[in-house]
Amino acid sequence: MGGGSNDAQRDAERAEAERQAAIRATQRQVDAVFSSPQRERDIADFLNATRQYYRTDADRQQGDAARNTRFALARSGLTGGQFDVDTNARLSETYQRGLLEADRRAQGAAANLRAADADAKQRIFSLAQSGLDTTTAMNQ
Repeated sequence: MGGGSNDAQRDAERAEAERQAAIRATQRQVDAVFSSPQRERDIADFLNATRQYYRTDADRQQGDAARNTRFALARSGLTGGQFDVDTNARLSETYQRGLLEADRRAQGAAANLRAADADAKQRIFSLAQSGLDTTTAMNQ
C-alpha cells in the first residue's frame, strides 16, 4: 500500500520539477529578448530619432524667432546697437534651453520605453509562473 503513495509523490515531484524547468526556460527566452543587444540598439535608435525630431523642432523655432527678431529690430531702427546684441543673446540662450529640453524629452521617452519593457518582462514572467508556455510568452 505504501508503494502507491510513493509513486504518486514521485509523479507529483517530477511534474513540479518539469513545471519549474518550463518556467525557467520561458523566463530565459523572455530575458534573452528583452536583454538582447539588438533591443538596446533599437532603444538607442529610438532615442536618437526622438532627439532629432525635437532638435529639428527647436531649430525651426529658432529660425522663425531669429527672422522675426531681425525684421522687428529693423522696423524699429534698432539694428546694430546694444539692444540688438542683447536681444540676440537672449534668443541664443532661449535656443540653448530649447536644445536641453529636447534632449531631456528624448531621454525621458527612452526611459519610458525601458520602463515599459521592464513592465512587460515582469508581466510575462508572472504569466510564465502561472503556466504560460514559451510560445505564448514569446508572442506576448
